[in-house]
Amino acid sequence: MKEEQVIIKLKKEEALVLFEFVTEFTKDIPFENRNSDTYALWGLESALEKELAEPFLKNYGKIIIDARKKLEEFYRLK
Repeated sequence: MKEEQVIIKLKKEEALVLFEFVTEFTKDIPFENRNSDTYALWGLESALEKELAEPFLKNYGKIIIDARKKLEEFYRLK
């Protein structure tokens, strides 16, 4: 049986901030508390990781700070 897929378009900054959030949120989930929500978040993290080179750059911390600022400015102006 073929798995259905969903394609989502995100701004680069949204993808970066989501990747950072999911990575931080799921890293300390105890083994006994892992469930379908955890697996879905890991799937999102994996999909984002395949699309983003920035998490592997030395200046990733600054990239995340800049992405967050840009998103805050963008949505504040709407």
